[in-house]
Parts: sequence; structure tokens; C-alpha cells
Amino acid sequence: MMKWTKILLICLCIWLVITAADLVRVAGMREKPIFCVNVFGADDGGSGTYIGLLYHYTIRGDFMPEDVPPHVIEYTWHLCGIPILHGEPIMKD
Repeated sequence: MMKWTKILLICLCIWLVITAADLVRVAGMREKPIFCVNVFGADDGGSGTYIGLLYHYTIRGDFMPEDVPPHVIEYTWHLCGIPILHGEPIMKD
């Protein structure tokens, strides 16, 4: 019993680190997540829906080659299908 508890606790910790890393990249740094897969992408090279394990992002951004640096403009973070966090659109500098 104790062995399975440790394994589940380790898996939970790894999932939390991965989820937090993606959240910091999208919400804080305004970049694309690294532990998610873009499944419904737009033609701009980055906007779309990114799916991770038990969470996903809907991202709108400036990712065309002329947009330097490319960045996320607006995002919504869903945890288990429930919208948890929404980043409002930012203005270009």
C-alpha cells in the first residue's frame, strides 16, 4: 500500500511541475506552452488549442515572422475542461 502511495505522490508532483511550467510560460512570459500539443492550430504558426494532461489552453497570438518577438496576446486556461484563468488581450508596444 505504501509503495503505491509514493508512486502516486511522485506522479502528482511531476504533473504539478509540468502544469506550472506551462502556466508560467503562457501567463507570465506570454509564450507558447512546451508540454502541450497544438491540435487545432491557426495558420499564424502558434494560435489555437494546446492540449496537455488534464488541462488545455486556447491561445490567440502574434506568431507571424514579422511579429518580433512572437507572443501570446490572449489565452484561456482550462483545467479538466473548466475555464480557470483568462488572460486579457495585451497591446503591442
